[in-house]
Amino acid sequence: MGSATDSRRDGGGKMSILLTNDDGIEDYERRLLPLAKAFAAFARVTVVVSSQDRSGSTHYTSCGIKKRVLESTLVCSIEEKDGAGPIEVHSVEGYPADCVYLGLRGILRHEPPDVVVSGLNGGPNLGGGWLHSGTIGAARIAAVLGVPAVAVSGVDFTRDGDIGLIADWLAELVRTPLVRRLDAGQYLTVGIPRGRLDEVRGLRFAPRSPSLGTLEFQPAEQLKNRPGAPPRTAWLMQPPTDIAEPTPGSDIDFYRQRYIVVTPMRADEHDYDLLAAWADRAPELPSWGSE
Repeated sequence: MGSATDSRRDGGGKMSILLTNDDGIEDYERRLLPLAKAFAAFARVTVVVSSQDRSGSTHYTSCGIKKRVLESTLVCSIEEKDGAGPIEVHSVEGYPADCVYLGLRGILRHEPPDVVVSGLNGGPNLGGGWLHSGTIGAARIAAVLGVPAVAVSGVDFTRDGDIGLIADWLAELVRTPLVRRLDAGQYLTVGIPRGRLDEVRGLRFAPRSPSLGTLEFQPAEQLKNRPGAPPRTAWLMQPPTDIAEPTPGSDIDFYRQRYIVVTPMRADEHDYDLLAAWADRAPELPSWGSE
């Protein structure tokens, strides 16, 4: 017999959506609440978000600092009305990945959501930016836990009404079979061009630009040291100054042309092609002991 989640994925029953971001609870009224209200028209919405801005935290969790207790606060609860909602908002003393873990394995442990939405994020998170993004890190954790997820970035809301347009579009996106039937380990990243939304030309599926270097470091100054102490240097972090033209057809290429860019991602980072190609090449590796 299929689960309730399977039934909802096939279009039956009311959806359940877990919503988070990496900008924290302070971003609730500006971005999270409009998005939650758009989702609430057809879903039960649970917002689980960090108590502070955690941008750039990737999929880092508090477990890495030997923390064994996560504190959450029920900020507000909006009851179901006229078929919309309900909406619950929880603030967590942790990181975006903590919020997803707690949402899926704690707050919603008895009735897991159909999809996790992470965003809206102000930075574009294109190319190698996925390596550092807390927005994408949250979606990646959801995929690891077997729940379809979408990470949305690149939004700056230059005009009144922009947030409503984006929220309505995302509400349609999460109801498409492409999202609802994502397999375990799969998730999507969505880049919405910044600036005027009426100048967005459409949507494209695209791979990520192959650039992995997203930061450069320059020595800023030599720091003073106590006598006999090892030398210390302050390093200035900055975006690359020599940026090559993006690969045609990549996410950055289409984004610059003002397309919404959707990139399918997989949390499982095995290189299965290489694994198969190397299946009979173990003798080429250094031997160990009597092997």
